[in-house]
Amino acid sequence: MSLMYDKNVFSTQLKNLRESRWKQYKNNQDKRNNPYEKYAYCKSQDTLSEKLNVERRTYGKWENGTTIPTIDKVADICNVLDCNIDYLLGAEELIGFTPSAIASHYSTINIDIINKAMSDDNYRDFLNYFMHPDNCYALVNSTTLNAWKDFLANSEVDNLNDPLKALLSDIFQGYQAFTPLSQYDKTSLKEYLISALPHDKFSFAIKKMDECININTCLSANILNKLGIVTDNPQNYQILIDYLVNYCFNVLLTKEKIDIQKEKIGQLFVHMLEKYLEK
Repeated sequence: MSLMYDKNVFSTQLKNLRESRWKQYKNNQDKRNNPYEKYAYCKSQDTLSEKLNVERRTYGKWENGTTIPTIDKVADICNVLDCNIDYLLGAEELIGFTPSAIASHYSTINIDIINKAMSDDNYRDFLNYFMHPDNCYALVNSTTLNAWKDFLANSEVDNLNDPLKALLSDIFQGYQAFTPLSQYDKTSLKEYLISALPHDKFSFAIKKMDECININTCLSANILNKLGIVTDNPQNYQILIDYLVNYCFNVLLTKEKIDIQKEKIGQLFVHMLEKYLEK
């Protein structure tokens, strides 16, 4: 960047910024805690010159482009108007780079959160407590939220349709209730499924003819083709049970573990809230 700057560009940027700060203040006057309250001094050249501790006519010359401020006064202007020096020198892309905008840019925290925290002491105190790593990290580590999101994104739960989908979830809960954790495996699950879903529970016909569960409506044609399930295949039931075993064990067991983890997270959050209220 050049060591010189255009005083006309500077004056235009300065005037536009003062007026935009005043608009921010005016547009939020009806709020209980105006986040732009400090920009009340941007109402006029008189009020801003007083804030900058310079004469009115001196500041007026800066806005009119007659003269330019010294570097220390440029720094004062940036501090008072919450802007970057580059903006005053003509960098249009930096318009609106207030401290909260910069903080939002580098932290990726929503700017509305930052502005609210700047204007509301209670909200800021709450955030400072709950966002501190010592207090909240257990709630957001990779084995909790990320694991849950990965499960929802990658599980095969959508491969099944009702009524089999709902029935299978209920059956798996029964399996968990009556099977010791040490005996959780695909073999014991297969035995349980065969008991809960005997052969006569299913129909492999193309059209639903009775009260049996019609597999053609519960699995997609693509999956049926992959499994080799067709109307007259005598191995249909065995193929289906093997598929459901793998589905249940890999998906529903993972869901159960994460549900337990969610319960622990909920208890941890309540405990953290209690500690905050006791401060």
